[in-house]
Amino acid sequence: MLVQEFQWSRSLTTILLRLVPRNLGPLPWSLRFRFLYALFYYSLLVASTLGGLVLALAAAVTGTPWVRVNYLAFLLHWWSISAWLILITLLLRRRGLLRAPRAPVISWETWLYALARWPYIARGIGAALIHLVRPRPTTFKVTPKGAGGPEPLAARLMVPYLLISGVASAAALYGEARNDVVGYVFLCVMAALAYAVVSVTVPLLHAAEAAARCHLPWPDSLRQTSLLPLVLGGLSLVPVGLALARYPAYAFAVLYSRNGIPAWLSW
Repeated sequence: MLVQEFQWSRSLTTILLRLVPRNLGPLPWSLRFRFLYALFYYSLLVASTLGGLVLALAAAVTGTPWVRVNYLAFLLHWWSISAWLILITLLLRRRGLLRAPRAPVISWETWLYALARWPYIARGIGAALIHLVRPRPTTFKVTPKGAGGPEPLAARLMVPYLLISGVASAAALYGEARNDVVGYVFLCVMAALAYAVVSVTVPLLHAAEAAARCHLPWPDSLRQTSLLPLVLGGLSLVPVGLALARYPAYAFAVLYSRNGIPAWLSW
């Protein structure tokens, strides 16, 4: 999956930068829009995901909220987007347009895929930009390919998730100690927890797949393929746990003691 996302994002960005400027003119405007949207999709995905993370981190660290809204109203508006997407997916499945045709609409694999993919999409876009300035061959390997046996998962592949989780944990802990933006600190805690879970889940799944493929006991597969990445992922849970443990007392102090009981509605 990581190889596919990296290669596709790099290829589409290269097409966007090299071929589009001199070939877009003859197309009608409707096809121009569709073509550009397809090529910009990966860039828009990275920008929106990274922007959402940075906005929450900045608010928690600076203590300046970007907006002041009723939190329940915010959740209802946000979940309404997901509701429409689920309805669209149900329609596509009913028409037999999903791959696989009966793929589940809601699944933990989709959640994990969405969190794990975008850092390597960003890397592919970066590789395309670098290649535009300094053309040279680019190689990207998730696991070494050999004659057989379990393939180890390189610890460096977990660095993006560990970094995001660590930075979000640090922002949450700082916000809990210095600021009163309860909602944004909560978002930082959730982001840190989500990417820490990714850092633990990916090595476990890799070990399970290697065990099934090579007919090994799962503990042996884990030791041979994913032990170091799993240890690093487990360590990322430490600051997350600390921020999570401190959050209830922090939220209570800010929302009740300082602003009164109704204040929780305006995170």
